[in-house]
Amino acid sequence: MNWVNVASAKVHRQRGFTLIELMVVVVIMAVVLSVGMLSLRPSDSAILNTQQGQLKSALRLVSDYAAFEQRLYLMAPTQDGLTTYVLTDQAWSVSSQVAFLPWQAGLSVEWNTDLTFAQQNQLPQAGWLFWPSGEVLPGEVKIQLDGQTQLTSNAKGGKVAGVTTVVWDGLLNFETSL
Repeated sequence: MNWVNVASAKVHRQRGFTLIELMVVVVIMAVVLSVGMLSLRPSDSAILNTQQGQLKSALRLVSDYAAFEQRLYLMAPTQDGLTTYVLTDQAWSVSSQVAFLPWQAGLSVEWNTDLTFAQQNQLPQAGWLFWPSGEVLPGEVKIQLDGQTQLTSNAKGGKVAGVTTVVWDGLLNFETSL
């Protein structure tokens, strides 16, 4: 009989987790998951670097197509992104080989194009012309994070926090600042 009382006492002492213990575990897991999710978000400089790399790649791609196909190409910027045109049979049309390059969300983009040159040469839009020889109209594109305040700047307009500028010459040699 003594043995039965000891066994029932062991059974009586075994209990599950309390509600407080379960809540503490849930809170700890929530904190760990939220920190993990924040660390997976790309940084501002990563977003700028990605857009800068996409722009450079697109310019090189269009330059290569112009040289390989021996045709005139035009890359025209808009508020949404870059559209590429090709001159075929004396008419400009949107290129089916070069996809539209959208600007990433959260960025504002500014560029310099020669509107007079576009009008004189009957281009569909102002942009940068690519010749079959491999030459291109020089250009500049400034990419900035939306709502980013310019923290530091030098007299030459060089490095500014949250801003990158891509500048290229007639042979597609790049100068970038970040």
